[in-house]
Amino acid sequence: MVIPDVASNYVSIIWKGFLKVPTSDNYVFQAQANDGIKLTLNNQVIIENSTIVADELSGHRVITAPITLVAGTFYPIQIEYF
Repeated sequence: MVIPDVASNYVSIIWKGFLKVPTSDNYVFQAQANDGIKLTLNNQVIIENSTIVADELSGHRVITAPITLVAGTFYPIQIEYF
């Protein structure tokens, strides 16, 4: 993401919303970032930059986290990137 007139080393973004899945199942969330990232789902941190594993091909870090979700439920979700 490019933000005009903002140095790329000084950006932090927070996305907030709700997630509703079509079927009850186990889901795997994946985040790819070259800096810090945190994913909170249903008020539970499921991805945080302290568990990052380096991806040797892209230079970015890839993190995965499994979680069981129930169909029809609105889950609060927040993604923080810095």
